[in-house]
Amino acid sequence: MLASVLWFTGLGYGAGRAHRLLERPGTWRVLEALVGVVMLAIALRLALQPV
Repeated sequence: MLASVLWFTGLGYGAGRAHRLLERPGTWRVLEALVGVVMLAIALRLALQPV
């Protein structure tokens, strides 16, 4: 329960502090590219995993 409270409190404060940074379109492009790389890495790992 404590971990959940800390996690969501941190998300709230982090979102408030990152507000100005997240207003920039370039930041979103970088974030979306990172998410895409992670998704491709997971897909490759699953595809290459022995049966």
